[in-house]
Parts: sequence; structure tokens; C-alpha cells
Amino acid sequence: MIRNQAGQIVRLEVIDLSGTPFTGVVTVKVQVDDNPQATGSVGGGLMANQGNGSYLYHPSQAETNGASIEFVGIGPGAAPAAKTYDTITLAQAAALQSATGPTVRYVLGVIANALYGLNVYHAGEPIKPQDSTLCLFWLNLIFDDWNLDPQASYAEPFTVFASTGVNPQTIGPSGTWVLPARPPSIQGVAYDLGGGIYQEIYTTDDPRWWAAQQSILTGPPSGAYYEAAEPNGKLYFNNVTAAATNIRLQLRTTFGRVVLTDALVLPPGYESALTLTLMESIAEPLHATVSASLMTRAAKARSLIFSKNLRVPTLSTRNLGLPGSNGGIWDYRIGRFI
Repeated sequence: MIRNQAGQIVRLEVIDLSGTPFTGVVTVKVQVDDNPQATGSVGGGLMANQGNGSYLYHPSQAETNGASIEFVGIGPGAAPAAKTYDTITLAQAAALQSATGPTVRYVLGVIANALYGLNVYHAGEPIKPQDSTLCLFWLNLIFDDWNLDPQASYAEPFTVFASTGVNPQTIGPSGTWVLPARPPSIQGVAYDLGGGIYQEIYTTDDPRWWAAQQSILTGPPSGAYYEAAEPNGKLYFNNVTAAATNIRLQLRTTFGRVVLTDALVLPPGYESALTLTLMESIAEPLHATVSASLMTRAAKARSLIFSKNLRVPTLSTRNLGLPGSNGGIWDYRIGRFI
């Protein structure tokens, strides 16, 4: 769904309590991010009956203005039907529509290849909606797991935010600094000295450091503590800058929740690792067999991408019997002191 845009369509499949398609009146409830549910503002929230249990609603622009939108259809004698949309901006939608090249894959294509690989479907056979929905659930679980694994993150880009002079700064879908999801960790923090020159400051996720801070002073920050709270993370500074300034964060890339029509821009090796891992995950619920060959290939594919993302920290030694040890830092990669 496109964020903050009118003219879009929401479809819900509504079933009555006996398990057959519903034919009565359905009213939609809309929840934008973590705001309270509200009855749909268009047409009194009444959904248009399309037949065979299919109901349609055209949300207003305001009802799409959020990172995550949930629509719930409620009718007397029907089981509630819900659908959640993670939104993208108009610019992101345009970029996805024009996305081409060897690194672009579509979610439904990855799911189809996994099902074909398990021989659940023949190549080219249409995928049943219930099977694609099941696979989408497991695919998002894989992304959820990978978001917490630093080895699965393929980049650590720098992102600049404007400080608002509050402490803490919240970061996430409804934070003072907006991201689709709160970062699982923050790799580095720096503040703008002026002219685009940034000064890195001490950063930690250890609450004992923050507890040791006696008071909050006014001035350039020299340290920061990140609390990975939900739904928004909290970034505390030991000093609060009164004047507006830019704060640069180094964040690990994460995978957001996807829908079947999404395009995935995957670095080399990720399509193989993702497809083979999905095959392992969906085999049991689809009563398919996970062969020893599949397990070996999936493990190798994951190790290839994870090993490329693993950062080995510099090791420091001092007078530990290394050749010519006379203090300083021994760089094991080049075999000498630096």
C-alpha cells in the first residue's frame, strides 16, 4: 500500500460462523500504526459486497498515512476478517515499479521456486492462495530471525537525523526519527560539528553505563546509550544539545515484512540462501521431505553470505610473548606490530 495516498483498494474475505462465504453487512475498522481502531471514514465504513465473501473498501488518504495499517471487517454472524499493510512512499513505489536487473526478485517468485524445488507443485503450475499465504508467513519469519543476526546484514549505511533537543530520541515507525522498524542495534553515533564534519561519540547498549550517568548536561554529546524498546527504540545522550544539530547513525540493514507483490533487491548469494532456507521451513507444514542434499546446500548458501558479513575485530596484545614483543599493537593479519 502507498503511504498517504487516496484511491487505493482493500479487499477482505469474510466467512460466516458456519464456514461459508458471508453475505451480510460488513463494517470496516481501521488502525493506523499504534493509534486506536476507528470505524472507516468513507461511506460510514460500510464495505461493498463483491460476492462469494469478498468485500471491498476504498480508504481515505488519512487512513493510509502510517507505516502499518490494519483493516478489520466486522459483520453480525461473521468471523472478523483482518488484513495488515506495511506502507511504502510514493517515491519507493516508483522505484520498485522501475526496478530491473539481476538483483531484483519478486516475493511470489521466490515462494514459487521454493514450492517447485520441493516438488509440491510442478514448474509453472499456479500456486493456491492458501499455500502462498503459508509460505509468506514463513518467509517473514526468516526475515525476522535474520534481522537479529549481524551476519545476515549485508550493509551498515550511515543515516542522518535532525536532533530535536529531547532525551531520549525515539527511533522507529512512530518515533521522533521515523524508520519502518526500530533498529535491533546501533553500530555508531556521531554529531555534526558543522560543514558536514562529524565527531564520533562513545556508543553502548549496556544499561549500566547509562545508570552511571549522574546528570544530563547541556552541550555536545560525548556518549549515547541505545535501548531497543518496542515499537520505537530509545537513544539516550549524556548531554543534550539545545540547538538543532544533525546526528548520524550507523545502522545495520534489516528486512521489513513483505507481501506477495513486493520486489526484493537482493545482494549476490541472498536469493539462493533465502530460497533454500524457505524450502527447509515450509517442508514440514506442507508434508514435503527435506533431503540431506537440501540441508547441505542451504547451510552452505547461508554460510557464504554470513561469512562475507562477519566483521572480525582488531585484536590488541601487549607483552604476551609474540615475536619481538616490545609493546604496541600486534596486527595478526600482517604479522607485525603497528
